Amino acid sequence: MRPFLLLPLFVWLVCAGGPASAQEPPPGSDHSVVTAPPGKTPSPADDLSAPDDPEETPTRDGTAVTVDGTAVTVDGTAVTTTTTEETTVVTRMVDPGYLKVTVPRLSARGPNLVSAGLGVRAGLSDNTPGGFLFATQYAWQISRAFWFDTQFAAAFGGRCDPADEVGEPTACGGLSGFGADLLAGIMMQWLDRPAWGIPLNPYMRVLTGVSFIISNGPHDGAAIVVRGAGGLRYSFTDEFAVGVELGLLLGPSFRNDVGSGGFAAFDFLLSAEYSF
Repeated sequence: MRPFLLLPLFVWLVCAGGPASAQEPPPGSDHSVVTAPPGKTPSPADDLSAPDDPEETPTRDGTAVTVDGTAVTVDGTAVTTTTTEETTVVTRMVDPGYLKVTVPRLSARGPNLVSAGLGVRAGLSDNTPGGFLFATQYAWQISRAFWFDTQFAAAFGGRCDPADEVGEPTACGGLSGFGADLLAGIMMQWLDRPAWGIPLNPYMRVLTGVSFIISNGPHDGAAIVVRGAGGLRYSFTDEFAVGVELGLLLGPSFRNDVGSGGFAAFDFLLSAEYSF
Protein backbone atom coordinates (compact mmCIF):
# COMPACT_ATOMS: atom_id res chain seq x y z
CA MET A 1 0.00 0.00 0.00
CA ARG A 2 2.93 2.35 0.60
CA PRO A 3 3.76 2.85 -3.12
CA PHE A 4 0.20 4.07 -3.74
CA LEU A 5 0.53 6.72 -1.04
CA LEU A 6 3.76 8.10 -2.48
CA LEU A 7 2.25 8.71 -5.91
CA PRO A 8 -0.04 11.67 -4.97
CA LEU A 9 2.79 13.26 -3.02
CA PHE A 10 5.04 13.07 -6.04
CA VAL A 11 2.45 14.72 -8.28
CA TRP A 12 2.00 17.59 -5.78
CA LEU A 13 5.70 18.26 -5.63
CA VAL A 14 6.01 18.34 -9.42
CA CYS A 15 3.21 20.93 -9.70
CA ALA A 16 4.61 23.13 -6.95
CA GLY A 17 8.04 23.23 -8.46
CA GLY A 18 6.85 23.94 -12.02
CA PRO A 19 6.59 27.39 -13.83
CA ALA A 20 4.26 30.10 -12.46
CA SER A 21 0.59 30.23 -13.44
CA ALA A 22 -0.15 31.83 -16.75
CA GLN A 23 -2.41 34.23 -14.98
CA GLU A 24 0.54 35.90 -13.24
CA PRO A 25 2.83 38.05 -15.43
CA PRO A 26 6.51 37.35 -15.35
CA PRO A 27 8.70 39.60 -13.28
CA GLY A 28 9.47 42.96 -14.92
CA SER A 29 6.49 42.84 -17.26
CA ASP A 30 3.55 45.33 -17.48
CA HIS A 31 0.89 44.36 -14.99
CA SER A 32 -1.94 46.14 -16.97
CA VAL A 33 -4.47 44.02 -18.76
CA VAL A 34 -5.59 45.27 -22.16
CA THR A 35 -8.76 44.04 -23.76
CA ALA A 36 -8.90 44.65 -27.48
CA PRO A 37 -12.19 45.44 -29.20
CA PRO A 38 -13.81 42.64 -31.15
CA GLY A 39 -12.17 42.02 -34.52
CA LYS A 40 -8.84 43.58 -33.47
CA THR A 41 -5.78 41.68 -32.31
CA PRO A 42 -3.04 43.68 -30.60
CA SER A 43 0.45 43.34 -31.99
CA PRO A 44 3.78 43.92 -30.30
CA ALA A 45 4.20 47.14 -32.30
CA ASP A 46 1.04 48.59 -30.85
CA ASP A 47 1.37 50.99 -27.93
CA LEU A 48 -1.23 49.49 -25.72
CA SER A 49 -0.89 52.31 -23.20
CA ALA A 50 -2.04 54.94 -25.72
CA PRO A 51 -5.58 55.33 -27.14
CA ASP A 52 -6.22 54.03 -30.70
CA ASP A 53 -7.59 57.39 -31.85
CA PRO A 54 -5.49 60.51 -31.17
CA GLU A 55 -8.75 62.43 -30.66
CA GLU A 56 -9.81 60.09 -27.85
CA THR A 57 -9.03 60.77 -24.22
CA PRO A 58 -8.73 57.68 -21.98
CA THR A 59 -10.44 57.72 -18.62
CA ARG A 60 -9.92 55.66 -15.49
CA ASP A 61 -13.01 53.56 -16.02
CA GLY A 62 -11.82 52.40 -19.44
CA THR A 63 -14.00 54.79 -21.42
CA ALA A 64 -12.48 56.86 -24.25
CA VAL A 65 -14.20 60.19 -24.93
CA THR A 66 -13.72 61.71 -28.38
CA VAL A 67 -13.70 65.40 -29.31
CA ASP A 68 -17.14 65.22 -30.95
CA GLY A 69 -18.75 64.06 -27.73
CA THR A 70 -18.94 60.29 -28.58
CA ALA A 71 -18.02 57.94 -25.74
CA VAL A 72 -16.45 54.56 -26.76
CA THR A 73 -15.92 51.87 -24.16
CA VAL A 74 -13.19 49.27 -24.29
CA ASP A 75 -15.66 46.56 -25.17
CA GLY A 76 -16.44 48.26 -28.50
CA THR A 77 -19.81 49.69 -27.52
CA ALA A 78 -20.40 53.22 -28.85
CA VAL A 79 -22.50 55.62 -26.76
CA THR A 80 -23.60 58.69 -28.75
CA THR A 81 -24.67 61.93 -27.12
CA THR A 82 -27.57 63.58 -28.96
CA THR A 83 -27.73 67.39 -29.09
CA THR A 84 -31.18 68.95 -29.35
CA GLU A 85 -31.41 72.12 -31.46
CA GLU A 86 -34.04 74.76 -30.68
CA THR A 87 -36.16 75.71 -33.69
CA THR A 88 -37.91 79.08 -33.95
CA VAL A 89 -41.12 79.17 -35.98
CA VAL A 90 -42.26 82.56 -37.27
CA THR A 91 -45.95 82.89 -38.14
CA ARG A 92 -47.71 85.72 -39.94
CA MET A 93 -51.37 86.61 -39.67
CA VAL A 94 -52.90 87.39 -43.05
CA ASP A 95 -56.06 89.50 -43.21
CA PRO A 96 -58.37 87.72 -45.68
CA GLY A 97 -60.10 90.95 -46.64
CA TYR A 98 -63.67 89.98 -45.84
CA LEU A 99 -62.88 90.55 -42.15
CA LYS A 100 -62.15 94.24 -42.73
CA VAL A 101 -64.56 96.65 -41.10
CA THR A 102 -65.56 100.08 -42.33
CA VAL A 103 -62.78 102.55 -41.60
CA PRO A 104 -64.00 105.77 -40.02
CA ARG A 105 -63.00 108.64 -42.25
CA LEU A 106 -61.46 111.91 -41.18
CA SER A 107 -63.50 114.53 -39.29
CA ALA A 108 -65.07 115.18 -37.00
CA ARG A 109 -62.96 114.41 -33.98
CA GLY A 110 -65.59 115.60 -31.50
CA PRO A 111 -67.25 116.02 -29.18
CA ASN A 112 -67.03 119.78 -29.81
CA LEU A 113 -67.24 121.48 -33.18
CA VAL A 114 -67.02 125.17 -34.03
CA SER A 115 -67.27 126.76 -37.46
CA ALA A 116 -67.54 130.10 -39.20
CA GLY A 117 -68.76 130.90 -42.69
CA LEU A 118 -69.30 133.68 -45.20
CA GLY A 119 -71.91 133.83 -47.92
CA VAL A 120 -75.01 135.48 -49.30
CA ARG A 121 -78.69 135.51 -48.25
CA ALA A 122 -81.43 136.36 -50.73
CA GLY A 123 -84.83 137.41 -49.34
CA LEU A 124 -87.77 135.84 -51.18
CA SER A 125 -90.53 138.01 -49.67
CA ASP A 126 -91.11 141.64 -48.65
CA ASN A 127 -90.59 140.71 -45.01
CA THR A 128 -87.28 138.95 -45.49
CA PRO A 129 -84.01 140.93 -45.31
CA GLY A 130 -80.97 139.73 -47.24
CA GLY A 131 -77.46 140.66 -48.25
CA PHE A 132 -73.96 139.68 -47.17
CA LEU A 133 -74.23 136.75 -44.73
CA PHE A 134 -71.98 135.87 -41.81
CA ALA A 135 -72.66 132.73 -39.73
CA THR A 136 -71.09 130.96 -36.75
CA GLN A 137 -71.88 127.52 -35.39
CA TYR A 138 -71.27 125.43 -32.30
CA ALA A 139 -72.20 121.74 -32.18
CA TRP A 140 -71.87 119.06 -29.52
CA GLN A 141 -71.69 115.40 -30.46
CA ILE A 142 -74.55 113.23 -29.20
CA SER A 143 -73.65 110.02 -31.05
CA ARG A 144 -71.50 108.88 -33.96
CA ALA A 145 -73.78 110.57 -36.52
CA PHE A 146 -75.89 113.13 -34.61
CA TRP A 147 -74.86 116.47 -33.12
CA PHE A 148 -76.75 119.09 -31.13
CA ASP A 149 -76.38 122.19 -33.30
CA THR A 150 -76.63 125.92 -32.64
CA GLN A 151 -76.17 128.80 -35.10
CA PHE A 152 -75.98 132.56 -35.11
CA ALA A 153 -76.18 134.39 -38.44
CA ALA A 154 -76.43 138.00 -39.55
CA ALA A 155 -77.36 139.47 -42.95
CA PHE A 156 -76.13 142.93 -43.97
CA GLY A 157 -77.95 144.55 -46.92
CA GLY A 158 -79.06 147.94 -48.20
CA ARG A 159 -82.05 149.95 -47.01
CA CYS A 160 -85.41 148.39 -47.54
CA ASP A 161 -87.41 149.90 -50.41
CA PRO A 162 -89.55 152.86 -49.26
CA ALA A 163 -93.32 152.62 -49.60
CA ASP A 164 -95.13 154.47 -52.36
CA GLU A 165 -97.48 156.03 -49.86
CA VAL A 166 -96.72 157.81 -46.61
CA GLY A 167 -97.11 155.54 -43.63
CA GLU A 168 -96.89 152.34 -45.61
CA PRO A 169 -94.25 149.78 -44.50
CA THR A 170 -91.02 149.50 -46.39
CA ALA A 171 -90.52 146.39 -48.48
CA CYS A 172 -87.38 144.33 -47.86
CA GLY A 173 -86.28 141.30 -49.81
CA GLY A 174 -83.53 140.48 -52.23
CA LEU A 175 -80.25 141.87 -50.87
CA SER A 176 -81.77 144.70 -48.83
CA GLY A 177 -82.41 145.00 -45.12
CA PHE A 178 -80.71 143.73 -42.02
CA GLY A 179 -81.48 140.52 -40.15
CA ALA A 180 -80.12 138.26 -37.43
CA ASP A 181 -80.85 134.59 -36.63
CA LEU A 182 -80.70 132.63 -33.37
CA LEU A 183 -81.28 128.95 -34.17
CA ALA A 184 -80.85 125.53 -32.56
CA GLY A 185 -81.46 122.01 -33.78
CA ILE A 186 -79.90 118.74 -34.90
CA MET A 187 -77.09 118.08 -37.39
CA MET A 188 -76.39 114.70 -38.95
CA GLN A 189 -73.00 113.86 -40.47
CA TRP A 190 -72.09 110.80 -42.53
CA LEU A 191 -68.56 110.26 -41.25
CA ASP A 192 -67.85 106.80 -42.69
CA ARG A 193 -65.43 106.81 -45.61
CA PRO A 194 -67.41 107.13 -48.85
CA ALA A 195 -67.06 104.74 -51.76
CA TRP A 196 -64.84 107.12 -53.72
CA GLY A 197 -62.16 106.90 -51.01
CA ILE A 198 -61.60 110.62 -50.37
CA PRO A 199 -62.28 112.51 -47.10
CA LEU A 200 -65.44 114.18 -48.39
CA ASN A 201 -68.54 113.64 -46.27
CA PRO A 202 -72.10 114.97 -46.63
CA TYR A 203 -74.14 116.43 -43.80
CA MET A 204 -77.55 117.94 -43.18
CA ARG A 205 -79.07 120.07 -40.43
CA VAL A 206 -82.54 121.11 -39.31
CA LEU A 207 -82.81 124.10 -36.96
CA THR A 208 -85.55 126.29 -35.62
CA GLY A 209 -85.57 129.65 -33.86
CA VAL A 210 -86.10 133.34 -34.34
CA SER A 211 -85.01 135.56 -37.23
CA PHE A 212 -85.10 139.30 -36.48
CA ILE A 213 -86.21 141.79 -39.15
CA ILE A 214 -84.63 145.26 -38.91
CA SER A 215 -85.79 147.89 -41.41
CA ASN A 216 -86.95 151.42 -40.55
CA GLY A 217 -87.64 151.45 -36.85
CA PRO A 218 -91.42 151.24 -36.59
CA HIS A 219 -91.58 148.47 -39.17
CA ASP A 220 -89.14 146.12 -37.44
CA GLY A 221 -90.26 142.66 -36.52
CA ALA A 222 -89.32 139.00 -36.21
CA ALA A 223 -90.13 135.65 -37.71
CA ILE A 224 -90.34 132.13 -36.30
CA VAL A 225 -88.45 130.08 -38.85
CA VAL A 226 -87.32 126.58 -39.63
CA ARG A 227 -84.03 126.27 -41.48
CA GLY A 228 -83.10 123.18 -43.44
CA ALA A 229 -79.62 122.93 -44.95
CA GLY A 230 -77.27 120.43 -46.48
CA GLY A 231 -73.68 120.44 -47.65
CA LEU A 232 -70.36 118.73 -48.10
CA ARG A 233 -67.21 118.95 -46.00
CA TYR A 234 -63.68 118.14 -47.08
CA SER A 235 -61.40 117.18 -44.18
CA PHE A 236 -57.70 117.95 -44.23
CA THR A 237 -57.11 116.43 -40.78
CA ASP A 238 -59.21 114.88 -38.04
CA GLU A 239 -59.71 118.38 -36.64
CA PHE A 240 -59.88 120.78 -39.60
CA ALA A 241 -62.30 120.78 -42.54
CA VAL A 242 -63.88 123.17 -45.03
CA GLY A 243 -67.35 122.95 -46.51
CA VAL A 244 -70.04 124.40 -48.73
CA GLU A 245 -73.69 124.66 -47.67
CA LEU A 246 -77.09 125.54 -49.14
CA GLY A 247 -80.02 126.43 -46.87
CA LEU A 248 -83.64 127.52 -46.95
CA LEU A 249 -85.53 129.43 -44.21
CA LEU A 250 -89.34 129.45 -44.00
CA GLY A 251 -91.85 130.69 -41.42
CA PRO A 252 -94.39 133.31 -40.41
CA SER A 253 -93.24 136.88 -39.70
CA PHE A 254 -94.63 139.69 -37.56
CA ARG A 255 -93.77 143.39 -38.06
CA ASN A 256 -94.78 146.52 -36.19
CA ASP A 257 -97.59 148.41 -37.90
CA VAL A 258 -97.65 145.79 -40.61
CA GLY A 259 -98.92 142.63 -39.01
CA SER A 260 -98.21 139.09 -40.03
CA GLY A 261 -96.66 137.97 -43.24
CA GLY A 262 -94.40 135.36 -44.67
CA PHE A 263 -90.66 134.92 -44.26
CA ALA A 264 -88.57 133.08 -46.87
CA ALA A 265 -84.86 133.24 -47.64
CA PHE A 266 -82.20 131.31 -49.50
CA ASP A 267 -78.65 130.92 -48.07
CA PHE A 268 -75.29 130.04 -49.61
CA LEU A 269 -72.30 129.58 -47.26
CA LEU A 270 -68.63 128.69 -47.46
CA SER A 271 -67.36 127.62 -44.04
CA ALA A 272 -64.38 126.28 -42.13
CA GLU A 273 -64.72 124.13 -39.03
CA TYR A 274 -62.56 122.86 -36.21
CA SER A 275 -63.46 119.89 -34.01
CA PHE A 276 -61.89 118.99 -30.69
